[in-house]
Amino acid sequence: MVTTIARTKLGSVGLGKTSVTVAPATAPPEAGQVQPMSASPFDRVRFTESARIAPSAVRRRPHLSRHHPVHVTWRMLPHVWNLRSRRCFVALARAFAGGRERRGFRLVHYSVQGNHLHLVVEAPDEVRLSRGLQGLAVRIARGLNRVMRRRGKVLTDRFHEHVLRSAAEVARAVAYVLGNFFVHALRRGEQVARPEADPYSSAKLPETGPPLVVEPGTWLLRMGWRRAAGAAAEFPARERGAREQRDLKGRAASG
Repeated sequence: MVTTIARTKLGSVGLGKTSVTVAPATAPPEAGQVQPMSASPFDRVRFTESARIAPSAVRRRPHLSRHHPVHVTWRMLPHVWNLRSRRCFVALARAFAGGRERRGFRLVHYSVQGNHLHLVVEAPDEVRLSRGLQGLAVRIARGLNRVMRRRGKVLTDRFHEHVLRSAAEVARAVAYVLGNFFVHALRRGEQVARPEADPYSSAKLPETGPPLVVEPGTWLLRMGWRRAAGAAAEFPARERGAREQRDLKGRAASG
C-alpha cells in the first residue's frame, strides 16, 4: 500500500505545491521481489519534482562580523504619528538613550524621518544585532504609545539591513543617513534651505540630557569612512586641476 500526502503552498516558507509519496516500512513485497532493507522508513520518502524550493524562497541574513557596521532601515506602522515632531522625537530620544548600548549592540548614528528610522549600528554577530534592535523597538513602542495613548506595535515586523564591508560603503551610508531629510525633500521636489545639520539626526545631538549614541568601536566607523570621504572629495579637485593644466597647454600651443 502506498500513501500519498499533498501539501499546498506555504506563504511563510515559499514552498510550491508538494507531493510526497510514502511507502510504509511494513508494506509486503510483491510476488517474486525481495523487500530491500532500509536503515529508516524515511529513506523511502520520495519528493516529486514540484517539491524543490526556489532559491528566492530561502532568505538568509548576510554574515555579520564585529568589524562591519550595519545600516538599518525600519518603517513604522501606518497609524503612527509623524516622527519629526517634538513630542514624538522626545519619546524616540529616550528610547535611543536607554538602548544605545546593550551586550555588544551599539547605536552610532540615527536619522528620524516622518514614518521610518535610519540607524547605523554595530554588533558582533547576527544574534546580538537582532536582540539589540528588539530591545530598542520595545523602548520605542512604549514611548510612542505613551504619546499617542495607544497600545500595541508601532514598528513593522521586518527591518532592512545592509552590512557595510568597506570604507567607501560606510562613507556613503553615513552621508546618506545624516542627510536623509534633504534627500527625501529633493525627491519630493521641495526647495529646502539646508542648515548645518538635521536636528532630528545624530549630526546635531542635543546639548543637554543623556547621550543618544555611543562612540564607534569598528575601525570603519572611527577612521575608515573619513579617509574614504576625503579621497572622494579630493578626486574631483585633482580632475579639475588636471583639466585646467590641459586647457592652458592647449591655449599656449594654439597661440
